[in-house]
Amino acid sequence: MAKIFVVFGATGSQGGVVVSDLLRLGGKYAVRAVTRNPESNKSKKLAEAGLTLVQADMNDLDSLKKAVKGAHFIFAVTDFITAGNVETETMQGLNILEAAKTTLDTLEAYIWSGLPDARTQPIPYQNVVHFNSKNDIAKEIRRSAVGRVLTEVRLGPYYQNFVKAPQVYGPQKQSDGAWVLMLPVNADTRMPFTSVQDLGRLVTVIVEDPAKYRTKTVSVVSQRVTPTEMLKSWNKAVGLKTTFKSLSTDEYKERLMSVHKFPSPMALTLAENLSVYRDDPEAWIEGTDFAVQDVLSDLKTWDEYVKEEDWDAFFKSIN
Repeated sequence: MAKIFVVFGATGSQGGVVVSDLLRLGGKYAVRAVTRNPESNKSKKLAEAGLTLVQADMNDLDSLKKAVKGAHFIFAVTDFITAGNVETETMQGLNILEAAKTTLDTLEAYIWSGLPDARTQPIPYQNVVHFNSKNDIAKEIRRSAVGRVLTEVRLGPYYQNFVKAPQVYGPQKQSDGAWVLMLPVNADTRMPFTSVQDLGRLVTVIVEDPAKYRTKTVSVVSQRVTPTEMLKSWNKAVGLKTTFKSLSTDEYKERLMSVHKFPSPMALTLAENLSVYRDDPEAWIEGTDFAVQDVLSDLKTWDEYVKEEDWDAFFKSIN
């Protein structure tokens, strides 16, 4: 009988690639895709692909307990943006944990998607709230009985953020028609980027030998890429001559507020978030037990991502 694999965030970036890679294994696992709304277009596509949809709300502990009943594996991730605030995200992460405690008799691996703690870096940042919440949740997981089967995966920023969050990560067209990439990093900062597709493959390896990865943290950084390197590939792909401009943390925050109308708290969070790439780009590596390179080969590079992306759709979306 196939073992039960419960995936949270199945309609999102991370959970989505996890369920896709599990499906490629051809029924080896009985995958439960947890969704708040089974009638959404994304949920329906999962059902059409052969996944079992389980309706649950991360604010409703009873529904979560039903979703994980009898689970052998759980992939857990929270989303600060969807949650709306750090308090709700923390509560949701702790609710998944409480639900997992009810299935300890079958649970072999609890894979938690975490982040480094910006508050403990050489240059500490206190306001990267989605980092803070994920670390606070992780501490509670480790203290609990679930901690015995915990594997934390620590993802860097996605390559795909270039498209999905262009106001934050992407080049900006100026009033004179020139394109400029403006970030609170240096031109030679080796930013710890991740192809989210690499996560799905990693999870399938972890669950093949869960004991090897229990109580361990895996750094998921597909490639360290500088802004200069990023633009070299991007300019070639799209036929532009984009330049790079380094901003301070405060300058970047003010730009998010004045140009893109981000609320001040979110602008501060993002400015400090990206500044960690400059001040401690190894934060995603430090204190981990494995690097994804120890587990997988053929990680997707930035150049490969740029060649595969639909840039015509990107330009249409921002015009």
